[in-house]
Amino acid sequence: MPLTNYISQSVICTFLFYGWGLGLLGHVGTAACIPLTVAIYAAQCVVSHAWLARYRLGPLEWVWRSLSYARLQPLRR
Repeated sequence: MPLTNYISQSVICTFLFYGWGLGLLGHVGTAACIPLTVAIYAAQCVVSHAWLARYRLGPLEWVWRSLSYARLQPLRR
């Protein structure tokens, strides 16, 4: 799940801090970013654990592997 977590964390943070989302850049101090970071990380751990309990690969890893091998890879456990 590393690729999926990396991309999802990037999307979440750009949504929170840049103008196409909530635009919080400059409005949230460093002290507020630490609990926000921990919350995002904890949520990703919970979602990743639940996902990997049912599936072999993360969703983006599955797409990457399917494209690499030019055929759909098994996803379910």
